[in-house]
Amino acid sequence: MQEVKLLKRTIEAMNATQKNLKAEIAQRDHLIQENGLVLVEQEADEASQVSVESSGSSISIKPGPLLFSAETIKLVERAVPGSSSLDQKVRKLVDTNKKMRKDYEEMEQSIYSQRISRANHQANLAGHGPTDEVNNTSLRTTYEDKFILLLLISEEAAKQLAELKFKLQEAERENTNHQGSIIRVEGQMKRFKANAEALEKELDEVKTQNRQLKKELRDKENALDEQKETNKHLQSRLEKYRNQRARPL
Repeated sequence: MQEVKLLKRTIEAMNATQKNLKAEIAQRDHLIQENGLVLVEQEADEASQVSVESSGSSISIKPGPLLFSAETIKLVERAVPGSSSLDQKVRKLVDTNKKMRKDYEEMEQSIYSQRISRANHQANLAGHGPTDEVNNTSLRTTYEDKFILLLLISEEAAKQLAELKFKLQEAERENTNHQGSIIRVEGQMKRFKANAEALEKELDEVKTQNRQLKKELRDKENALDEQKETNKHLQSRLEKYRNQRARPL
């Protein structure tokens, strides 16, 4: 009887532990949902092909999901609208950033070339002496018109360059914020995953021990029932024997 009671107490303790583990897992899931996090599946690429030296073959391993905040996803969707996946949109943002930087460098080079050309042109004008008043006036007017046009073009190019530079800085700032958010969220996700795996492993062990204890409890209860039946049978025989001895001869 003491062993049966001990087994019952052990099973109750295991059930309580199992209940606590389930509560902790539910709390973890609630924390992910409360922080507005979203799991996004990555698309498989060539990097997911892993070579196995022992067999000489390669196996395809699906990359793990990425964890993004809802705010980050909204920013990416606003910057890159469309029906493509979030992974593709992030890559497109990076490519756009590279292209804008390249355009910015090319525009700087173009403006520098225009300045050099204008300086050379002014130097050439300063080196020629007047030979004919009409020709000089006409030539000066033509050069002045071209110079004004060049100034207008340079001002417009500088304006476009400033706008492009501002957009590039905004994109780089948003990209930096996105990367920081992704790194923080990935760290949280790794901790959640490690805790979940540990809890699930412990839960499996608890379930196994629970099944073992229940089996032992059933065996003990069956043995106890058999013992009770034997005891009852012996009591019946003893009572019968006493009755026989109590009869007068």
